[in-house]
Amino acid sequence: MLKRAFSLLFVTLLTITSPVPVSAQVPIGVLLDYEVQTYDQPPLLVEGTTLVPMRGIFESLGAEVKWDGINQKVIATKRNTTVELQIGVQTAIVNGISLTLAEKPQLVNGRTLVPLRFVSEALGAEVEWDGETRVVWIVSAEQRLLSSMRVGDLETFESLLHQGSVELGWKNETGFNLLHFAVEYGAEKPVVNEMMRTLLKKGVDPDLQTRGGVTPLMTAIVSGNEEAVDILLDAEADIHVKDNNGRTALWLAAAHDHGSIVTALKQRGDTETRTPSVADAQTEEEIIEILHYYVMPTILSDGTDPDIGAMLQLTFLSDELRDEFMKLSMSGKKQFVVQYVQDHWGDLPHDRIWDVLVTDYSQWLIGTDVRYGMNPEDAKISDFVHGDAQ
Repeated sequence: MLKRAFSLLFVTLLTITSPVPVSAQVPIGVLLDYEVQTYDQPPLLVEGTTLVPMRGIFESLGAEVKWDGINQKVIATKRNTTVELQIGVQTAIVNGISLTLAEKPQLVNGRTLVPLRFVSEALGAEVEWDGETRVVWIVSAEQRLLSSMRVGDLETFESLLHQGSVELGWKNETGFNLLHFAVEYGAEKPVVNEMMRTLLKKGVDPDLQTRGGVTPLMTAIVSGNEEAVDILLDAEADIHVKDNNGRTALWLAAAHDHGSIVTALKQRGDTETRTPSVADAQTEEEIIEILHYYVMPTILSDGTDPDIGAMLQLTFLSDELRDEFMKLSMSGKKQFVVQYVQDHWGDLPHDRIWDVLVTDYSQWLIGTDVRYGMNPEDAKISDFVHGDAQ
């Protein structure tokens, strides 16, 4: 239904913008992964076969193209797939195997046109022709692989990888790669975690980062996919990588209350020594994440009763306190946090939690000079801790 609606819209636009008379036949449209393709030579329909410029179609599908002008032959390569086509010859060669074409490649207005369906399918794509709207739909091998992961279709997934046309280093516009998507889908469909193992065995880099610097391991942590975390750690994902905000995998695991993942990362030798500071925060959300970072490791490393830890989380992150905390200045200056702690943390319902958090960790957390047994209201900004405190 969506395809048909998009096709009709596309055709309407073509009709409006086309310089040809209204009575003329509607031009052939080509869409690859829902993106309109434009060519310097319009597609032609010859005896039921759509022909398009060879460089345009091959390169849009991720293949490298070489032109043999002497023999009028094009050679396109994408990973393990090589396609050879020759002008005027109705036989193509794919990975050394000769195959018959529905229509010969042709030279039109100085451009080499090749059969769109044959080329696309040879490179792992799926093609659908809408005769009513004269639109060709192409789904690339990479999008087909993503679709197979989204629905947990292991057979299609393995078939596409076996064909060898999927670009394993593929990324979308935000930098998310195949592993990032596998991690997210695997949180809902465990079979996708096995697909992720396969991608890693095929050589996909476990440390590929998005534009924001997020690694698949970080995505697994945020989504709570513990199995994916274990798989990525077994693949030796770098646990020390930082995103664009300076956050590590351990930082995120603590910030999102994933205690078992924190333990796993520490067991793998996370030696991150730089502790995040509220002074570095740019938004209230980042301040909350930083406070989470200190709260969870404290509970875990001190062996505090998990029920007490949960009580602390409920108390500290109650709706009322969260709302007040969100009112903090976006400057992230520590005096706002110190005042907040003085105003609220003294009301925590368990003395031991207060002692552990403030006595043992306040130096790193808020830069206050606190001594054991001190009344929270007496905590002051230290003159010697964090000289940049304001």
